[in-house]
This record gives sequence, C-alpha cells and structure tokens, in this order.
Amino acid sequence: MFNLTYSDGDPGGSGVAQVIDNINQDGADGQVTGADYVDATNELSNGDFGSPGSLGATTLPVELTSFRVTGDERVARLAWTTASETNNAGFRVQQATATGAWTTLGFVAGRGTVQTPSTYTFATQPLAPGVHRFRLEQVDTDGTTAFSPVRTLRIEARQVVTLQSANPLRRSSTARLQIAVEAPQQVTAAVYNVLGQRVRTLLNQPVGPAQAVRVQFTPQDLPSGLYFVRVTGEQFSHTERITILR
Repeated sequence: MFNLTYSDGDPGGSGVAQVIDNINQDGADGQVTGADYVDATNELSNGDFGSPGSLGATTLPVELTSFRVTGDERVARLAWTTASETNNAGFRVQQATATGAWTTLGFVAGRGTVQTPSTYTFATQPLAPGVHRFRLEQVDTDGTTAFSPVRTLRIEARQVVTLQSANPLRRSSTARLQIAVEAPQQVTAAVYNVLGQRVRTLLNQPVGPAQAVRVQFTPQDLPSGLYFVRVTGEQFSHTERITILR
C-alpha cells in the first residue's frame, strides 16, 4: 500500500483529489507504480509541477513557489522560484499569442537535485503588440516533463499623436494633427467642447503602421473657449487641450 502526500498550498484543494483520482485510473490493474504517479501528476489541470510529496519511493521533481511575468517596454521578463528540486534538468520557456500555438523561446538549466530555494529569470526578444501567454515546461533528467500555470501579458502598441498649433488658436489659424500607429486599426479624431459634445470630426478611417496621417483643423465658426482634440484607436486614446479665440 502506498502512502500519498501532496501539498499545493491548499491541503483541501482540488489538486489532492485530482492526483488521487488520476492514480486510481492509471493504476486500474491494482498495481500503482511510480510511472502511474508521474503520469497522474502531469495531468494536473492547474499545471503544477508537483509540490514535494511521495508515492512509495517516488519523489515529485520540482516545487514551484512563484512564477511571474512582467513587461518592460516590449520585452517580457519571466522570474520563477523553486523551493526544492529533484533530478531537474531545467525549464523550457514557452510562449503563445492569445489564440496561437505554443513555441519554445529558450531553455534555462536547472540545478539537478537541491533542497534549497533557487531563482531563475528569462527575458524575451521584443514582442509584437497584443496578448501573450507564457508557461514553463519543466524537464527531468529522464526526459519526463510537466507544465507550470500559464501567465498572461499584454504588450501595448506604440502610438504617436502630435498636435502642432498655436495655443490659443485664432480663427484664421490652422492646427495640424499627425497620427502614427504601430498596429493597424480604426482611428477617429474629433474636437469636443467643455460639455463633451462633439463639434467637429477630423478623421474616421483605418490607419496602418506604415503611414503617418496628417489632419488640418481651422476653427472657422466655433465660438471662443476651451476645446479638446481627442484621438481614439482600438488600442489607445489621446487627448490634447486647445483654446480658440475669435
């Protein structure tokens, strides 16, 4: 008879029940082996590598205590910590877009077998704007693998909105607005009064990354006062203040 212990930070959580259930299925012949245990652990829906525990003489390979992803401009920086490792060859760092397939970005070597905490880091190449998913594929020295939980990071597209205008802007003067985007999207530019009412539409069209759109604006019959020039895309919003004098 095997004595199963498992700890994922929540002794009463679903991880325990699922490991036991998977082992019961894999060991349907009544002979639960270490291989059954490894298979069951790899099937964990929460992606845990497995916290330290035992099934007979089989020890779970890696206790992952933290895994985070942060953005630095267009670069994703991954950092993770293990409390202990057993026969850990290392980690494949994998990335996917919101709906795309997983690809391996690189490999970070593990520490083999240690009973002390270890910290790892990995930085990606610059990423395209959009949602990116990340996970770790932990690899044992015997080739057995298991996945970490998935972390998500959004890379924002860069936009450049420039308003060239005298301020205050007189009736006979012209303001020039230049818009450049990094990702293709529908862009609207409009002028609003202090009540939030749109008084002039300057632009409403798709804008691509290879073009800079220039728009001119003349006050004409607008009364004197404070106005807001607002440029809105699918991934950004930018507002400039301008005062008009007749």
